[in-house]
Amino acid sequence: MHDALKVTHLFGDNAVFSATLKVATSKDFFISGALGPLKLTQKATGIPSDADNLIGETGGNDFYLGGSSSNSTYLFFFGHKNAEISSKNKAAYFQYQITYIDKSGSRIFRVATFQREIVNDKKMSIAGFDQEAAIACISRLSAFKSERVETVDLVYWL
Repeated sequence: MHDALKVTHLFGDNAVFSATLKVATSKDFFISGALGPLKLTQKATGIPSDADNLIGETGGNDFYLGGSSSNSTYLFFFGHKNAEISSKNKAAYFQYQITYIDKSGSRIFRVATFQREIVNDKKMSIAGFDQEAAIACISRLSAFKSERVETVDLVYWL
C-alpha cells in the first residue's frame, strides 16, 4: 500500500496515554473532517462551514486521542479554502504534532511532516491515485455514515 499521508508506528508497539494531536496545514488548506477514536478539543477560525463537505469531528485542528496504540487508526480529510486551486503554490504541507505519555510516565512529543505536490493535470492525479487507500477511506466513511443515516440512503450513497 502507498504510504501517502500515513504515519506508521507513531506510538511504537506500546499503548500510550493522554495523547493529543495537532494537525497543521498549508495556509490554503483546512481539515474538513476526522474519523476515528478522537475528539476535537479546540475550534479554529477560517474554516468554511459548508455542512455537505464536513465529516466527523470538524471545525479545528486540535484533537484528544486519549489512550492509543499502534493499532489505532485516524482518518483526516483535507479541504482547500479556494474553489480554484492555484498552480502558483506547487506544494502543500501537512504536519502531525503528537504529545503523549508512554508506559514509563515520560511525556513524548513527535512531529511528522509531509509535502505533496499540487497538480491540476488529471493524468498526473490518476497516476498518483492509491486504490487501496481509497477503499479503506470509503469503508471508514461508510461505517461513520451508517451510524447517522438510514440504510437505504447509505446504499444509494455507495
